[in-house]
Amino acid sequence: MEKILLIMNSHKADTKIIDFGCYIALLTESKLTGVLVEDTTLELASHDHQQSYYRKVKVRDDQSILMDSDQLMRYFSQECRLRGISSIIYSDKGSPMEEVLYESRFADLMIVTPNLFNKSTKEEIPSTFVKKILSKAECPVVVAPNEFKGIEEIVFCFDASASSLFAIKEFTYLFPQFQSKKITVLEVRNDILEEMGEDVAKTREWLEAHYQNVHFRFLEGDVKDELFTYFLLKKDTFIVMGSFGRNMISQLYKKSASETIIKTIDLPIFITHH
Repeated sequence: MEKILLIMNSHKADTKIIDFGCYIALLTESKLTGVLVEDTTLELASHDHQQSYYRKVKVRDDQSILMDSDQLMRYFSQECRLRGISSIIYSDKGSPMEEVLYESRFADLMIVTPNLFNKSTKEEIPSTFVKKILSKAECPVVVAPNEFKGIEEIVFCFDASASSLFAIKEFTYLFPQFQSKKITVLEVRNDILEEMGEDVAKTREWLEAHYQNVHFRFLEGDVKDELFTYFLLKKDTFIVMGSFGRNMISQLYKKSASETIIKTIDLPIFITHH
């Protein structure tokens, strides 16, 4: 992996996603590219006592908050430099969605927060902006956690589809550094006693050629309920899933489950398309 995009709101500094992005870049020895995107509801405003530009954030009570994007750029560059990470950061001033999707075409991986461009804690998670990224990005996307200490286990959400196998392969090729970590292949079935198909055996064979510690776990019941219960108490775990909006992932992100799962399960989630 060579190029990682870290997508940030230019009006709202998020030091935790910078820490997570630095961890991934340092782990993979990749260049970290910070991309500041602007909400179209925000306006440029100058300040008499500062040389840098500020953004005026319109809030519901008609008050405004001044945010310095230059300060965020300096902080990002400083953190990368202190950790020995090759980096660049710039601001995209066009249409946020179009710019992010265009940049994804030339990246190996994109990192976002689940609440990007949400204006309050009451708004839907993942945000509408992030949902569009997950469904249309032209590179794999990682939804970053709020709290992060490290990775001890990788969980591949598996349903024997081409999409789930593609996600497993993409993750493996991008993160060979995890080959010694515990690998759990998680499948939710309607009948736990159902005979294992050839796809399970072939998947195990492929994984054991790339990882040292592979385990399969089979659950029975509703996909979104079982996934929520399984991940609820997990820590230091990286979740890997197939295409957003299809098969297992489509059930996970139905409105009835999205807020509960994404808000409650504070783990990094890798999502890619087939």
